[in-house]
Amino acid sequence: DRNEKNERHGKGRALLPNRDVYDGNYMFGKRDGQGVYKFKNKLAKNARYIGNYVQGKKQGFGKFIYPDGSRYEGNWVDDLKEGQGKYFYVNGDVYSGDWSKGLRHGKGTYTYANGTKY
Repeated sequence: DRNEKNERHGKGRALLPNRDVYDGNYMFGKRDGQGVYKFKNKLAKNARYIGNYVQGKKQGFGKFIYPDGSRYEGNWVDDLKEGQGKYFYVNGDVYSGDWSKGLRHGKGTYTYANGTKY
């Protein structure tokens, strides 16, 4: 749907010029609310984000699946991992804990695939 300014508004699907695809909610032309963003470009092929957006940025709870199969599930602020979250590595290791400005920061537990915790 589009509003009177011809901006995307409400639920919709967009096929972007770089071939990425977004299915979800819009408000005044920006991704806002729940949505799924699928990356199609060569560098991030098959990566996707499933979660909440506010004014076009990842915000609140979301899951990001990376091209290598690793994934992050947790909180986002201003497009960056922030607060509580878990990162699942391809080799089976898991980090669960605090994040700040996109990086592991503060208290957390790193669990190796063999069960050893650090």
